[in-house]
Amino acid sequence: DWRPVAARVRAPVLVLASARDTLDRQVAAVWGAAAPDARVMPLDGAPQFPWLDASDAWAAAADAFLAGRWPHLAQRVAPEPARLARGAP
Repeated sequence: DWRPVAARVRAPVLVLASARDTLDRQVAAVWGAAAPDARVMPLDGAPQFPWLDASDAWAAAADAFLAGRWPHLAQRVAPEPARLARGAP
């Protein structure tokens, strides 16, 4: 189970996920909820591979994050105990 390790990460974490893929959004929410300073940003127009299908949006979000800013659509995800306890989306 990787979540206790993610809970100890003290660096900012940006999770970029497809806005159109339900499983991708659910997995991104689990990652975003596990790390204390994480944000999740869904990418429109990315059916499966955001870094390929929405490369301009992906690159802009990554550039902002690496420059020390949160992309404006990145949001915190509140932990959901039931979801986190079972380790699944």
